[in-house]
Amino acid sequence: MANFVVYADDIKGKHLTFSEDGVTFDRLICDIPSFEGRWPGTGTKSDVIDAVNSVIHLIKHCVSGTATVSVTGDAQVKFDDWLENQSDWEIVPNSEWCMFQPYYRNATTNKQFWGRRDEWTYVRTLRKVGSDELIEWSKYPGVFNVDSGGEQYPMPASRADIEISAFRLPYHKGANESKEHQKWLQKHEIKYSENYINAQGGDTITAVQDPGRIIDKGYVIAPSDFALYRHIPHRLYNSDPISTKVVEQFGAPGNVGLNALLSGNQASVSFYNFLVQTFSEAGDMILDPFCGNGAMGVAAVVNNRKFVGVEFNPDRARSAELALEEINRIL
Repeated sequence: MANFVVYADDIKGKHLTFSEDGVTFDRLICDIPSFEGRWPGTGTKSDVIDAVNSVIHLIKHCVSGTATVSVTGDAQVKFDDWLENQSDWEIVPNSEWCMFQPYYRNATTNKQFWGRRDEWTYVRTLRKVGSDELIEWSKYPGVFNVDSGGEQYPMPASRADIEISAFRLPYHKGANESKEHQKWLQKHEIKYSENYINAQGGDTITAVQDPGRIIDKGYVIAPSDFALYRHIPHRLYNSDPISTKVVEQFGAPGNVGLNALLSGNQASVSFYNFLVQTFSEAGDMILDPFCGNGAMGVAAVVNNRKFVGVEFNPDRARSAELALEEINRIL
């Protein structure tokens, strides 16, 4: 087969086709939709549970190497129950991690507000019992300073520096529900304004009155051994194997699929570049059963991996296919 393929299909069904046809993947890497209505195809809690069951089926029948999954909320309850009541798969040692984003910091006090969707152990990698698969965090060196002012922020010295996470254990709570960003601002006597956003179902901060406020970019990947943390910049930059030529193509006229991934300064591709480099090997075939616009696939192809994506939304599936065709042509 080609080095990539995208199916406009529902993984809740496609997983059976893969196993019945004897299709295997070296790695499964995905963010399991964990809340009803969050993604197309997950309109009900039953849809969410079905998505989890599909991923579990794929892990059991189609994955020969490792499965790296982000899961929380209702989906986490189901996934944890399966993991606890079986003996064929186990968590890879030191593979658990979370992703934090510095919402902003004050240039004078260096106070930082950290938060992100995943809490401490929501992302983890599984291997078959008896396997010697390990996670080598050194595969991705991390980026401590990037030549863009907003990204040159001090890294946290320890987990204790992450003063607030907007999403708490045991299960994911939305920022609008927990209001922890607002609570943090109130604690530090920083004035702010907010508006009710109907689509998000809550009050969202629209302005912060803090003259020293700096908007930081990028993410911090914090493994269970915090000393191994990695900075993931909010944009692509020239770094092996991503050349300047590759970076330029995301904004090039005519590259419809890559243009669609340009949102957020290519943050999603930068993040998936980290995932692909850290959790797979060159030549591996990676499956993303919820592939969206194809950020994982582009990172896979650039890093000399094969890629299979499944996307429920046909428009997004086509966008992913275009992005992969474009990056493949460039390479």
